[in-house]
Amino acid sequence: MRVKLKRKINQDRYNRPIPDRDGILEKLKGLLEKPLKEDHKNLQAFYRRMVKYEHCIFTFLHSHHVPPDNNATERAIRNVKVKHLPTGRESLRAV
Repeated sequence: MRVKLKRKINQDRYNRPIPDRDGILEKLKGLLEKPLKEDHKNLQAFYRRMVKYEHCIFTFLHSHHVPPDNNATERAIRNVKVKHLPTGRESLRAV
C-alpha cells in the first residue's frame, strides 16, 4: 500500500495534506503510543527502536527524492560484500 501511495503522489503534493499518508502516520503513532505487555520481552528492543526512529520510518512519504525501498543501496554494496566472502563460496545465502 505504501509503495502504491508513493506512486500516486506527484511532486507538487508532498507539502500539502494527503489523507492516505496522514492516515498511515496516525496509525503508526497510535500503535507506538500503546505500551507493550510485559510478556513480550522479545519485542522490547524492536519497540524502543520504532519509537526512537518514528520520525524516519516513512520519510519516503514526505520527500519525492526518497525511494520507498533500499534496493539501489543493496545493489550498490553487493559487489563489495561478495568480495568479503570466504574463498570458494558461490552464494550470498549466509549474508
